[in-house]
Amino acid sequence: MPQKDYITKTLKVEASLTLHLADLYRMLHKWFTDRGYEIIEKRHSEVVDAAGMKHTNYFWEMDKKVDPYVKNMINLDCKAITEDVNVEKGVAQNGKITIELQGYLKKDVEDDWAIVERKASHKFLREVYDKYFGRSKLAGFEKDLLEEIRNVMNDIKVFLKLNRFD
Repeated sequence: MPQKDYITKTLKVEASLTLHLADLYRMLHKWFTDRGYEIIEKRHSEVVDAAGMKHTNYFWEMDKKVDPYVKNMINLDCKAITEDVNVEKGVAQNGKITIELQGYLKKDVEDDWAIVERKASHKFLREVYDKYFGRSKLAGFEKDLLEEIRNVMNDIKVFLKLNRFD
């Protein structure tokens, strides 16, 4: 069974603004696919309540294999409560948007150790490898993943500033 090592606490961007929500979705999708991530959309819903507010929610799990033993994993949770408004370029959404990101390394993605997991000695050897022999390699993967998460957070902030209508 793969082991997860969380690299960051949940990072959050919140904004109240008017924008095309579909453009944000496309930007995020392009950002991750351009960097080699496979996107798995675990949840996507759009519900309009009695007051006419649209509740949009999607959760993505992205992974990128960086080593036969390790995958970079990023979870993205986007929630928006908006209403449609008329702008110069058609209809946009006005409301509150929250985007949360969390990153972790998934180790033993091939389940090499799962076959012999019942033996305590093999589990011990796996921990010794991770702690002593693979430490610098894993530290590099952690650093790269943290940098990618910071980059996407900055790009989201810039996108929200540049693509607002209000």
